[in-house]
Amino acid sequence: MRHITRGGAAEVVCPACHRIADREPAGYLYIEGEFASRHRDELVQLLRHHEEHERAEHAMERIIAIDDESDKTVVTTTGVHLARNLGAALKTAFNGTLELKYGKDENLLRAYWRR
Repeated sequence: MRHITRGGAAEVVCPACHRIADREPAGYLYIEGEFASRHRDELVQLLRHHEEHERAEHAMERIIAIDDESDKTVVTTTGVHLARNLGAALKTAFNGTLELKYGKDENLLRAYWRR
């Protein structure tokens, strides 16, 4: 966490803002498959909707970015829980397969959704 001093008062940058500024995700969601390619806008709308609901209860859980890489969409998040929940939302809404791979300390998640 960074501390910034302004006018004698110390401000603290929240961990989520720190991750966003440094582009250091805790969660990755890889979205693949022909269905995903054809319905990208609909999928992104669902992801944003779920992020909004998640942030209402857990302000630190945010989407950092949604990027397209060759044949997949990569969603990066500030927390592992949001990445897992977004993948689960895709699976619930559109079926497909969801695979979760946690890092050694479970502070990093790579989720793979495909249909």
